[in-house]
Amino acid sequence: MPKWGETILGEAFKMGPGGKGSNQAVAAARLNADVHLITKLGRDAFGDMARKFYQEQGMSLNHVLEDAEESSGTATILVDHATSENTIVVVPGACGKLTVAEVEAARYEIESADTDSADDSRHRDRT
Repeated sequence: MPKWGETILGEAFKMGPGGKGSNQAVAAARLNADVHLITKLGRDAFGDMARKFYQEQGMSLNHVLEDAEESSGTATILVDHATSENTIVVVPGACGKLTVAEVEAARYEIESADTDSADDSRHRDRT
């Protein structure tokens, strides 16, 4: 792992949609659940990739919203291949701007669901 101010060569680069809520929704869709993801993406290449991926997984995009002002949320994950430990930097982006009113707009889907899962990492203590 690099030290502050140090540059090292990496071994691999991978990119794809993810995040706790996204990963759980995809797993449920792959088990043939009727998934209604409630999130907000930026109007950018990452948002386009996520929307396409969710659609390919058979998930409803009715409440996958778009923010023209914010980028899609991202996470940079560095993995130490010697120890398998990682460090992660999360930039919530558009997802961090999801409003109560936007979630309320999905009330029917939430109330009629057999189960739900929510991830709101943005309010964690950052100290």
